[in-house]
Amino acid sequence: GCVNYDAHFIATVDTAYNNLLYNWAFGDLGTSTEEDPIHIYYNPGNYSVTFQLISLTGCKDTININKPNWIDVYPIPTAGFTVEPIEQSIFFPQFYITDQSSNGVVDCWMFYDNGDSSQNCNGWYIYQDTGHYNLTQMVFNIFGCPDTMIIPIIVNPEFVFNIPNTFTPNEDGLNEGFRGKGIG
Repeated sequence: GCVNYDAHFIATVDTAYNNLLYNWAFGDLGTSTEEDPIHIYYNPGNYSVTFQLISLTGCKDTININKPNWIDVYPIPTAGFTVEPIEQSIFFPQFYITDQSSNGVVDCWMFYDNGDSSQNCNGWYIYQDTGHYNLTQMVFNIFGCPDTMIIPIIVNPEFVFNIPNTFTPNEDGLNEGFRGKGIG
């Protein structure tokens, strides 16, 4: 699994007639005395697991099981990008994205408005409508481990309303009436 891998361990033991002690060592200095522990591996690496079962009643005995190199924990890539600007007008809704991810060797996906996505993580993107958007990057490495980064951006609505301060009703086709015009 990938870093922050939670491994579930299960001891399959007939406990009907015995009082048993369980000792797990997970190879990263972590231990447990639970019968079926869950252990989280926070660092990449290869880990050996040992299990000791001690019977305290009946036929007293100790069983030791060693599983060398049993757990592989893979590193995660690092998602990263910049976007310029963070806020823009609907009159110029263009944003420039620069990929700064590392160790993402398989895919880099950017997610935009309306569910659009692209594997190109560098370049211009033009939004089609106003709103608040979470520009999202997902990066995967060769092990399939993901990382995600989100930068919120804003496309602001703009309103322009022009009312002339003069008009010339002289039938020349220019400024014949007094009315406003708007955009947005």
